[in-house]
Amino acid sequence: MTESKGSQYPTEQDAILSATGLIYKHYKGGIYRLLFAGVMNTDTGVLGVVHEHIWPHAHSIRWRPQEEFFGRLADGRERFVLLDEVVNLAAHIPIAPTE
Repeated sequence: MTESKGSQYPTEQDAILSATGLIYKHYKGGIYRLLFAGVMNTDTGVLGVVHEHIWPHAHSIRWRPQEEFFGRLADGRERFVLLDEVVNLAAHIPIAPTE
């Protein structure tokens, strides 16, 4: 299991299960929450996304060109993969009562 490098969450699983919103996993393993899409860089006119780094490094807010965020790598893999459906499912799994 991969561990935190400064995040408030000790493990990747803790970060994913605690997060809400549109949660993405970077192809290198980081966990991000999408905050805004379609944010224009006023100097260049390039549209971008504002995203929050949740895990494994210390919390930070970042901007990345939208085309890059939603784009694919040279090998065809997505740079960021949406985990929202997994997060919502995991957050609602009932836990059996202990006796």
